[in-house]
Amino acid sequence: MKFVCGSSAELVVRVVTLASRFGYFHVVRGRIPKHKDPQRVDRKLMVKYGVERDRMKAMRRHRQGIAKVKYLRWRDLFLLLATDGESPLFQEERPVDLRKNPVRIGDYTVRVIDGKPSVRFSARCYKRLRDQILASALSPKADRLLAVPRLNFKGIFKQLRRIERMLRRKRKRAGYRR
Repeated sequence: MKFVCGSSAELVVRVVTLASRFGYFHVVRGRIPKHKDPQRVDRKLMVKYGVERDRMKAMRRHRQGIAKVKYLRWRDLFLLLATDGESPLFQEERPVDLRKNPVRIGDYTVRVIDGKPSVRFSARCYKRLRDQILASALSPKADRLLAVPRLNFKGIFKQLRRIERMLRRKRKRAGYRR
């Protein structure tokens, strides 16, 4: 199943690729209830919103003004992504336009600014990471926390640099020498 992602990071990368390269800017985010079978929900949503697996068929429909719709899932989180055009998705759901508002996926937020993808840690994740690093500022553990596994995006890099500057300032005020 090509639409099932192995991690939240993989889901983020696929959303960024679809949005920046192929124009899938409209996103509906939802959760599959624990008591429901994910495969049945997958099929139901794909049929309901016209998710096409055949690329040529999707291209012909897109030329007629019908939006292309993609379906992605990671665990119980699913995303429906659509291009501009007509679709039942726009009548029945309220998709978020990535060009105007970010969408949260796991510990990340994704949006498109001036046609370029912007991926950052979500506010909750950023605060948790910052507080954790600054709480252990005077121990060598803080340096290891800064080397967290992360996606290679400019926004995430900037956030980590900001935390690193805060860490250096706090260490300097405390007279810490390595």
